[in-house]
Amino acid sequence: MSIDSRAKQNGKIFGDWDLKELLGQGSNGRTAVFRMTRINRTFEEICAMKVVNIVEQKGRYEDLSDDYKKDFEEYRSDLCDKAESELSLMNKLRGSGMVVNYHDYRFIDWSDEKSFGTDLMIRMDCLESLGDICKKQTLDEKEILKIGSQIANALISCHELGIIHRDIKPDNIFRNSFGNYLLGDFGISKMLSNSSSTQTKAGTESYGAPEQFIGSYDSRVDIYSLGISLYELANRNRLPFAKTSFAGVEEITRRLSGEKIPLPENVSKECGEIILKACEFKPEDRYADAAEMKKAIDRFQMYGAADGNKSKKIVEQPVQEKSEKKVVRIFDIEKYKAEISEPEYIKAVTAKKNCDYMLADKIYRTLEKKGNEMAGVQLAILSYAGLVRKDYKSIKVRLEKAAKDYNPIAMSYIANMLYCGNGYTKSSDKAQKIMIKCCGPLDELCGLNDADALYIYGLMLLYGVVVRKNIKKGFGYIEKSAKEGNEDAMATLASCYLNGTGCEKNHKKAIAILNECNSEKNPKVCMIFGEVYYNSGKPDKVEAFRWYKKAANMNNAVAQCNVGYMYGHGEGISQDYRKSFEWYKKAAENGNATAQYNIGLYLKHGIGTAKNETEASEWLSIASKQGNKKAGEYIKVN
Repeated sequence: MSIDSRAKQNGKIFGDWDLKELLGQGSNGRTAVFRMTRINRTFEEICAMKVVNIVEQKGRYEDLSDDYKKDFEEYRSDLCDKAESELSLMNKLRGSGMVVNYHDYRFIDWSDEKSFGTDLMIRMDCLESLGDICKKQTLDEKEILKIGSQIANALISCHELGIIHRDIKPDNIFRNSFGNYLLGDFGISKMLSNSSSTQTKAGTESYGAPEQFIGSYDSRVDIYSLGISLYELANRNRLPFAKTSFAGVEEITRRLSGEKIPLPENVSKECGEIILKACEFKPEDRYADAAEMKKAIDRFQMYGAADGNKSKKIVEQPVQEKSEKKVVRIFDIEKYKAEISEPEYIKAVTAKKNCDYMLADKIYRTLEKKGNEMAGVQLAILSYAGLVRKDYKSIKVRLEKAAKDYNPIAMSYIANMLYCGNGYTKSSDKAQKIMIKCCGPLDELCGLNDADALYIYGLMLLYGVVVRKNIKKGFGYIEKSAKEGNEDAMATLASCYLNGTGCEKNHKKAIAILNECNSEKNPKVCMIFGEVYYNSGKPDKVEAFRWYKKAANMNNAVAQCNVGYMYGHGEGISQDYRKSFEWYKKAAENGNATAQYNIGLYLKHGIGTAKNETEASEWLSIASKQGNKKAGEYIKVN
């Protein structure tokens, strides 16, 4: 029985996940990858199942002698233990946002008339590999540098845990729906020994470091393999010395023998030199570690030179005026402290805490006219949250004015708008660059126990946004912000306790925190209350609908989408497709990709509204660009 036949036979092993199609199979027939799906409340979830044949024995199990059976079972048990050890390494990195997540696994014993053995079935993220992406397009320098920085960041964490990947190549790098690159396929990774080196030969010759196939080596083989992968991307998808996309024995031998590798052809000289340093023949001539490589890439992205100094091209340009502007654009923390210490500003903050948003808005407007820049930022925040009339034009003007002075609160909100495509054309790259620039000032404000800064930085740590993901530390920052009275932080803290994010699950504590808030007036708090009632052990969907509706009426896009879903499915309320459409429309206009997808379907099929295929296509296209996979797949099929 083939490996794909066995997988189909055991397709329901992960509960409500359905096996859909074979995505790929190893040339030796011992591995296979399948796409799996399951239907949730508002969307279809997708994952991949990788099947690995751990051990196979020819003949019938019943025909073996008792002694051979005993030996075989010990052998099988040992191999399964080793495989599980590999999975335990991946578990340490799960949720880091830097590697492909392995969610679940099962060992399945099997037998037929000809043979028997054991398969390992792993449920994991279903993502597109960089190898497949490069078959369809040639990446530019900007994207190549992004890949280098993000995979180097993943290697930092791997190496800190003593994991050498040993098989980095484009086929083992994956891109998620947000355009970020993750490291995957740790099938031959290995814990470093106490001597921090290993004698095991493994890897792919086309990308492996010279010492990897000769003798002992350390984690710098991963730096080399990443360098060769980047070289291929930067050299029109050709490996060193190769004249086509295929590198033969001669080309690989030239590289492994130490022949100097020429600069890649499709990037700048400076970028090519960064890549070549990673590909140096001698380990000691490469970057000392992944952190040094990431630093060189990030500096080049920001300044145009790997050493952090401006390149000659920039220095030679007579731009004295621009230099003067850069001197002005430094965050003035003393000015910030003075602005937020004004008595009227404190009154506005108190009004906001008490959910008297109109009074807060009035006070902030008066202060803004007097030149208080932070008051303008707070007006933008009130409007962006939908607590007063939402006006993206005014929001952008106020935030951009403060961002010119490197106000980190304003910069982080601009980044969020860019990331979500609210008020700006969606661009995760621009959002990331802005967040990198405001990390220092945010950290400085956190030292002052600034509630807004603590909340923003806590979210960055929770989700690994331009800083290394640290859920426990992020939880601590959110908790501090909540203690300072930030109600959004209190709602997030309650959510953490509900889901066990950075802390032990504690349903009672979550409810207690929510009850401390002005729950009837804060949309985020109402939204979390809805989640409490919808996802509890004994769901109360009527009460969940009531809270979702409160949040939806205060312009919370996720709550609006949930209300649309509940009307559409008759959960907690009588089924009403017309009202479902109306609420989906509100959520869609607020940038919710799930609602945009559903609006597209409603318009396509005339559900709750008249059919309109042109408008349906527009919404489906918007949802797809926002990262909704179902919308993208629907467009391809239709």
